[in-house]
Amino acid sequence: MDTIPFRISWNGPIDPSKLNEPDGDIITLPMVTKDKEKYHCRFSSEEDSIGNQKPAADEYDGPSAKEIIDGFSLKPFCSYRVEAYWTYELCHGKSLRQYHEGQDPHSEEGVIVHPEYLLGKFKQYQAEDEGNVMVLNGIKYPYFTVEYDDGTLCDLTNVPRQTLVHYICHESGNSDIIQIKETSTCEYTAVVITSKLCKHPNYRPPLESSRVISCHSLDGAPDKPKMHAEMERILYQRESTFSSSVKKAGRPMPSVTKSEQEATRTAIGKSEDDNFLKNFLSGDQCLQGGTGWWSFELCYGKTAMQYHLEKGKRVTNIVLGKWDSNEHHMWLAKHPQKKPKSLSNRKFITQYYSGGDVCDETKKPRSVEVKLKCSTSASSTSHAVAIYLLEPKLCEYILTVESAILCDLVKQANDDGLLTNL
Repeated sequence: MDTIPFRISWNGPIDPSKLNEPDGDIITLPMVTKDKEKYHCRFSSEEDSIGNQKPAADEYDGPSAKEIIDGFSLKPFCSYRVEAYWTYELCHGKSLRQYHEGQDPHSEEGVIVHPEYLLGKFKQYQAEDEGNVMVLNGIKYPYFTVEYDDGTLCDLTNVPRQTLVHYICHESGNSDIIQIKETSTCEYTAVVITSKLCKHPNYRPPLESSRVISCHSLDGAPDKPKMHAEMERILYQRESTFSSSVKKAGRPMPSVTKSEQEATRTAIGKSEDDNFLKNFLSGDQCLQGGTGWWSFELCYGKTAMQYHLEKGKRVTNIVLGKWDSNEHHMWLAKHPQKKPKSLSNRKFITQYYSGGDVCDETKKPRSVEVKLKCSTSASSTSHAVAIYLLEPKLCEYILTVESAILCDLVKQANDDGLLTNL
């Protein structure tokens, strides 16, 4: 019983003559609130008939799970997971690799090096098995598995690395890698959430079990307890205040960090794109990310910040970099490889923010490369914005802002990666 959620339905007064009527498997429970309000509550000892049942698949005649996942390779794209040190790239139906982007400490030119491992190349789809289920956040998810093998040779086992990629249905999933781990030496499992698999009824998670507690007021008590009604009013007021505040210029636009265990996303309606871009590029609307100890903020053309919150207030602020076009041009002269690629190959542009707070370890001002990236893996209806921070070298950062709505901007940047004609 402890694992079954309950929902209370407040139904007003009840005829006192009906309080003691027998009613099969119904359990009755008197309740008195802190304010001495009396209620008569009833619920069934059996779970609701819809509880814990999988959607019917008898009449389903759509594509199989294999055909759904195989569709990813018809229009190839890659999903990424960024962690503190490693980045994972899954090109569906092709390969999975693990790599780290860092700077060679022996190079004065700051050449990027790429230590990487191939965790496997596509081998085959496993047979569909309704018994394949994993538990995430207390919910049982059926999954479909794709095998990848023949990766980089493992030094410890002298066997090529291999990975099992499990796809699960999630209505908000956009082929995101939510989990990857090494289950044994040089053998890995990855979990990918996708809404596409939800087309198949066998891969939808079971419907949630629930029971309704029906409560009736007694002796003149209000239909709902006063404290409950007040809580609902406060929650509604907060939601209304939040909805209106995010539309105002100058307020930070909530975003996400890719390094979280489950990447979340802030959706921006298509009709708001122009307004969002205008406010973002003017620096009036800042992007914030991070849900751990440190959070970070980009006010485009102004500053990049790192800060810590306590009780909703900033108690520590660290400036990672400030925008200075002269510093940006001098940095590009030293690092010409950072200039935008040709239009046909351009996926992102990089801008350099310098003159941040002095780093205790290096005794030099902090600096950050701000990367505006066109997201090609987002669905056509998604206008999500992701922002995430990496520190490949002590007190030198890479702050990436990634979205499908940046694709046009990336193409319009000049040879120095600047957006001057907007």
